[in-house]
Amino acid sequence: GVLISLVAVAVVLRLARWEELSVAFQSVQPINVVIAVILNLASLLLRTAAWRILLGGEVPFFQTFFILNIGYLLNNVFPLRAGEVGRVLLMGKASQKGPFFVLSTIVIERALDITLAGGLLAASLPFALSLDVDWAYPVALTTLLVVLSLLCALYLMARFRDRLGSWIQKLGERSSFLQKWVIPQIDSLFNGLQVLTNFRKFISCVFFLVLCWFVYLVIFYVLLLQVSPGVPFWWSAFGQSIVALGIAIPSAPGALGVYEASTVGAMTILGVSASSALAFALIMHFITFVITSILGFWGLAREG
Repeated sequence: GVLISLVAVAVVLRLARWEELSVAFQSVQPINVVIAVILNLASLLLRTAAWRILLGGEVPFFQTFFILNIGYLLNNVFPLRAGEVGRVLLMGKASQKGPFFVLSTIVIERALDITLAGGLLAASLPFALSLDVDWAYPVALTTLLVVLSLLCALYLMARFRDRLGSWIQKLGERSSFLQKWVIPQIDSLFNGLQVLTNFRKFISCVFFLVLCWFVYLVIFYVLLLQVSPGVPFWWSAFGQSIVALGIAIPSAPGALGVYEASTVGAMTILGVSASSALAFALIMHFITFVITSILGFWGLAREG
C-alpha cells in the first residue's frame, strides 16, 4: 500500500506545474472552503444516521457519530484499515452486541457505498466519454455486478440464517473449540445481517446514504468551480465515483497519494489541467482529513 501511494505521489508531482498550482490555490475563495466544511459535517451526520439504522438504533446518535470519526482518525494515521477495527471494537462494546455484529454492519455499509459509486460512474460515463466508452463500461458494470452479488449473498445468509445456523451447529458438534469460540461469533454476524431482511430499515439506511452521497457531490462541485469555473454538475458525479473506487485499493494511511492521483486522473480526463486538479484534490483531502481527525480525537476523549 505504501509503495502504491509513493508511485501515485511521484506521478502526480511529475504531471503538475508549480506555477499553475500556485495560481489554482489562489483562486479558491475562503467562503467556499467554509461551505465545504459545513457540508462535510452534514455528510458525517447523514452517514451516522445510516450506520445507526444498521446497528439497530440502540446506541445514542452522537456516540455513534464520534465512534465513526474515531474510525476515520485511525484510518488517517494507521495502515491496514485500522479504523474499521477501531469501529468494530468500540461499537461492539458500546452496543453490547459484540464485534462480529458490528463488522457485519460495516460490510453492508461499504457494499452500499461501492454500489452507489459504481452507479454514479455508470451514469456519468456517457457524458464523460461520449465517443469512447467501450473500455469504461465493463469496469463500471463489473463493479456493480460484483457488489450486488455480494449484497445478494448477504441477504440470502440473513434470510436463511436458521438453516445455515443448524448446518454450522452440526459442524460444531465435532469440536468444543468451534462450539465455544466460533459459533457464537457467527450467530452474532448473522444478527447484524438481519437488517437486510427488514425492508423499512434497509430502505431508510439507503435513503440516508444516498443523501450523504449527494452532499459529497455538492462539496466536490463547490470546490471544483473554484479551479474550473462553469463546469457541469455531472463532473462531480464522475470525479467522486472515480475517487471512491480509487481509494478502495491498498495505500498508505489516509489514502495519501491515491486520493490525489484518482482525482487528478478523473479531472484530466474531463480536460482540467493536472495542476488545477491537484490543487483541488489537496484542498478536498485536507478538509476531510482535518475534520475527521479533530472529531476523532474528540471522540477518543469522550470514550476514555
